[in-house]
Amino acid sequence: MPKSDQLDELLVCRLDTRRKTLEPSSVLIFGASGDLTARKLMPALYQLFLEKQLPDPFRILGFARTPKTDNMWREEMKQALEQFSRTKPIRAEDWERFAPLLVYCQGDYADLKGYKHLAGRLTEGGDERLRNNLLFYLATPPSVFGTAVQQLNRVGLIGKDQPGSFWQRVVLENHSATISPPPAR
Repeated sequence: MPKSDQLDELLVCRLDTRRKTLEPSSVLIFGASGDLTARKLMPALYQLFLEKQLPDPFRILGFARTPKTDNMWREEMKQALEQFSRTKPIRAEDWERFAPLLVYCQGDYADLKGYKHLAGRLTEGGDERLRNNLLFYLATPPSVFGTAVQQLNRVGLIGKDQPGSFWQRVVLENHSATISPPPAR
């Protein structure tokens, strides 16, 4: 094969052969009662669910300071989807399959007790992979980032030396700061 053909072969995009297998996992949203969750995160996750782009099994755990039950949070998220989802109206049969994936956990970001409760909620549901393959989405003020990650480490939900072939990821939502123009000279 000539060199130019070899280069062309290397540059060809092969998404079909390199697509990573979806692994059962849980997404934990910190700031679950906030506007970002209602307007952006939940509609995006719901759309992925409808398109069958989420692993099976899959779970979404919301963590926030506001006291509420799983059903209260589900109802809030349903209302958010009715307002912000690309797919409208929300079909009852789709919602009935999606709603059980949503679990809520109340806790203060600085209080270890809330994180212990969160760790306990992760053990519910039976499939061990939902407890180990974890994506933490911090839709919180930047001042919470360090505290949240430290507390997650203290209760053993994240750590760099975790045994097994599981994964954990932390996503920090970018909160733009207001930047003042430089002073006039």
